[in-house]
Amino acid sequence: MQDSITWKFTADGHYSAASAYRAQFIGLVDTDMNQNVWKNWAPPKCKFFAWLVINNRIWTADRLHRRGWPNCNLCPLCQQVQESAAHLLFQCRYTIRVWGMIKSWLALHDVQPNDWIDMVLVKDWW
Repeated sequence: MQDSITWKFTADGHYSAASAYRAQFIGLVDTDMNQNVWKNWAPPKCKFFAWLVINNRIWTADRLHRRGWPNCNLCPLCQQVQESAAHLLFQCRYTIRVWGMIKSWLALHDVQPNDWIDMVLVKDWW
């Protein structure tokens, strides 16, 4: 009996570029985050910034460092931790105070965004 190679992502077992493209999304959670970013009341520049954050495209020090660009690795606010999107937006002690003021202003006392993953689901706040 001779062995054969089959592609398990198609019914007939033959590889296609389209089936390979679809296979890379298997197991991913489908969210409507882009819909929430673009279809809200925020100014366009805020929507664009939110889209950059969600897609990990803001040029923070950690991202610049990975690309070999010279920069000061430290957070410009606290000067203690390497700057990353998660730290700069949600974990820095100064940012935590800002979020605390926003939560107080919006009366969201029960919301505790302790890490980056929870903050990506900010749509649940609204």
